[in-house]
Amino acid sequence: MYCQIKNTSLFFIVILFAVSDVNGSDYTRLINPPLTITINGESQQLTGGLNRPEPQFIDWNNDGILDCFINDRDGRLQFWEGLEDWQFGDRPIFAMQTKFFQYLEIGNWFNFNDFDGDGDFDLLCNTTGTDRVSYFTNTNGQLELVNSELRTTSGFPVFGGQVVIPTITDINNDGVLDYFVGDISGRLAYYAGEGFSEDGPEFELVTDFFQDIQIVWTPGRHGANSIVFSDIDNDSDLDLIWGDFYQPGLFLLENYGDSNNPMFIDSLMVTNFPQAGLVETAGFNVPRLVDFEPDGDLDIVVGVLSGAYGTDYINNLAYYKNHGTSEQYDFQLITRNLLPGLDLISGTVPVLADIDGDNDEDLIIGTEFDQNNSGWAGRLYYFENITNNSEPEYILANSSFIDYFNTTNLAPSFYDTDDDGDLDAIIGEFNGYLLHYINTGSGWWEYNGHFLDLDLTGKTIPAWGDIDQDNDDDLVIGTKDGVVSVYINNGNINNLEFVTQIDIGDDAAPTILSNGSIIAGNEAGELRLLYYDSGSLMMADMPEYPYSGKNLTPYPLPNNESQEFENLLIGSKAGGIQYLFYNTLSIDKGNESVATEFNIDAVYPNPNNGHCKIDLNIDKVGEYDVSVFDIHGRIISKVYNGPLGKGKYTFSLQEFISSGVYFIRLQKDDVFVIKKFIRLK
Repeated sequence: MYCQIKNTSLFFIVILFAVSDVNGSDYTRLINPPLTITINGESQQLTGGLNRPEPQFIDWNNDGILDCFINDRDGRLQFWEGLEDWQFGDRPIFAMQTKFFQYLEIGNWFNFNDFDGDGDFDLLCNTTGTDRVSYFTNTNGQLELVNSELRTTSGFPVFGGQVVIPTITDINNDGVLDYFVGDISGRLAYYAGEGFSEDGPEFELVTDFFQDIQIVWTPGRHGANSIVFSDIDNDSDLDLIWGDFYQPGLFLLENYGDSNNPMFIDSLMVTNFPQAGLVETAGFNVPRLVDFEPDGDLDIVVGVLSGAYGTDYINNLAYYKNHGTSEQYDFQLITRNLLPGLDLISGTVPVLADIDGDNDEDLIIGTEFDQNNSGWAGRLYYFENITNNSEPEYILANSSFIDYFNTTNLAPSFYDTDDDGDLDAIIGEFNGYLLHYINTGSGWWEYNGHFLDLDLTGKTIPAWGDIDQDNDDDLVIGTKDGVVSVYINNGNINNLEFVTQIDIGDDAAPTILSNGSIIAGNEAGELRLLYYDSGSLMMADMPEYPYSGKNLTPYPLPNNESQEFENLLIGSKAGGIQYLFYNTLSIDKGNESVATEFNIDAVYPNPNNGHCKIDLNIDKVGEYDVSVFDIHGRIISKVYNGPLGKGKYTFSLQEFISSGVYFIRLQKDDVFVIKKFIRLK
């Protein structure tokens, strides 16, 4: 959000209900929202889940603590800030800041390194949809695209692959970073570092068969690989650790040469690194060797991309602590879930309903599949609300709710279809039916066939709400082909009238707000706002919202305040739940100014932990004030007050403030500009 405004008395205005009059009302993700979800006594953060995490650990914000970046194979970077308090426990602790770091699209892999030698982290990554390599330079904390097709010094494209995970290292100790990338034949290509130019790091292909290494673990089959070089035995040269599509563990190729002249012999490869049975996954493991403490020896983190041996969409980011020494390692598993958060495997669909009749809404979550079920069928999870709707506390009460299903992509909804005073279940599923279960009132659910005998295109997601605002609930259904269909209730729930439909993109997942409008998610990770009017569905402008993953399935939360849009629970492909808070803060658009004498160029990182940088661009000498305000217009901090000449300035903000939305104001005389930032714990 960005505005330039005169008249400071109009700085903060809260506008309710009138969307067309609001500039800047939007959704913000809350990791620790005003509700609690508990499984086996452990409170779950709402971070959205992870399916196929590729990690890298660097100190991005220069606070001396390693942070975590994740590509969950959706082509976006998640940023998790490292926290200090882990040092009092047995593992690093991270707090999620964003699922779309600096809005960068990174394809299938990424690698941070200081490629230009200026002391900060630049980025190499896969160019989305290609087998090319992109280079981003770091300018004051902002990553800027320089080159989307990195070429060798002889003019050929550097191969980036689309299924493999390359690595960067100085293999020959010449002070220049080299580039290695595998292929599905089990070989490694070696690009020697040749320096740096204005187009990015310079590499030249030396060989596509490095050291004659060829790893084909399953005879006759070739698969993707993920590699990393690290001095695992502390003998001052780099060893090779290799994850493979056809290997449930890791390979180790020890370097029998030295730091200047490496020598690897694949016939001497260790096939069960670090020890037999320690790393056993679905395959295609991404190894990362990191000294977290630091105590001089390397720990291991393994991200599981899931290869030939199943689907590890949970328990897929393992941390192995080294209890040995730098020369003689002794790795022990600490956790398979290094990053916190509720994760129910894949394809979560949350709804609220008063299942137990105690006048508060319980939480039911449908899932895409569970490999422990027959036919990998989905599940319904029932979380009982043991408090109230204002500050709900949901406790897992049943992980096979209603039935043992024989289908996938379960999407629950609840409505009293037999008018007996309790809620019955209408459940969407993969084949395009609505499964109808009657609540017998005795804790049992009786299957009653397909609701309304509907047979749609697949992956049905039903939602109930008063679309036409006539005081009864209508039915909206999303389907695999992206269609949202409306069925109006004219007084007979068993004879709903189909009236209209609209296409919003594959895997449509609608929900109905209290005012009758519809928010629908889709496969691409978009949320669409729809209004029903005179028998038709029309699209409207959706408030801004943070990127939240793929296959979004929203559900509105009860709200005691008057506001245009409810807060949302969001399910997704990644198997978790997220909480989007609707912020009604806005600026009066009638008081915008055309002044261009100064600007806030950037606030970074954003979101942050209260510590961030503020970049200003001043075109006119004058007295300036830089201040921070909360959403109520209260001043939180005076960053600077005094004269500034023409030029660019960077100020630091270091405030221990609570989580929430804040605004930085740069003011000269009676004109100011503002930028929003978000503080997360």
